[in-house]
Amino acid sequence: MKRILLAAALALLATGCATSRGSIAAIAPSNIGLSSPAGFTGLAINTTTKYGLTKLTDSDRERIIALVIAKVKERAPERFSAFNPPPGPGVLHATIAFHQYDEGNAFARAMLAGLGQMHIAADVILEDRGRAVQIGRYQVTKTFAWGGLYGAVTKLTDLEPGFAEAVAAVLLGDTSE
Repeated sequence: MKRILLAAALALLATGCATSRGSIAAIAPSNIGLSSPAGFTGLAINTTTKYGLTKLTDSDRERIIALVIAKVKERAPERFSAFNPPPGPGVLHATIAFHQYDEGNAFARAMLAGLGQMHIAADVILEDRGRAVQIGRYQVTKTFAWGGLYGAVTKLTDLEPGFAEAVAAVLLGDTSE
């Protein structure tokens, strides 16, 4: 019986909401469908921060960009032939403008679910710079608020794959929940 309970607890830890896909909300409507006949052959991603966000380091940004690219390749391996190419025609330019990257408080999460929440939030701006047009603007968020031991041991980096999954969905035109 103890082994079954231990296995169930480990399964819960491995499949908790920290790695599930973040949420997506359209801020500005899409001007051009991402699956338009002309299409995009390249994808360029950069990051910025808003509102004086200083907790996000350069290595954090690079890690998140790498996760987003990995998720795009995983979901649609043939979609883009080049990643971070020089600007030019056929390049979808995505800016991830972070406005929240907060690790919360592990002790508070351990005490009670909902306290000490972790958050990653950014606007994802899609542009066709060759034609000088903004394609769309979306808000992508990932929040974690579990309590107990799971809440105490979960790190902000554990949320990044779920956040990257949501950004990849935006880049591939899948903004449904």
